[in-house]
Amino acid sequence: MGSCICEKLILGSSHLVKAQGEAKSAQLIGQAIANNLAFITLRGIEASREIAHTMSNSANKVYLSSDDLLLNLQDMKLDNVNSKK
Repeated sequence: MGSCICEKLILGSSHLVKAQGEAKSAQLIGQAIANNLAFITLRGIEASREIAHTMSNSANKVYLSSDDLLLNLQDMKLDNVNSKK
């Protein structure tokens, strides 16, 4: 019975560590956005790459416009993104 309590403590502490890591990640992302709005654009590009990679590895055929994949990079005005410093 003692080992069961230890397992629960270990699982509980691992959940706590995970939650603390996620909180720190959210804090760092918030700081990055506050410091440079281009960070949001970068995250969009990364998401697009991940979607395209997942779909390219699929056995199914999918036809989407670049807008559906969030790949409307030509419409992005990267020059107009101002960073706060």
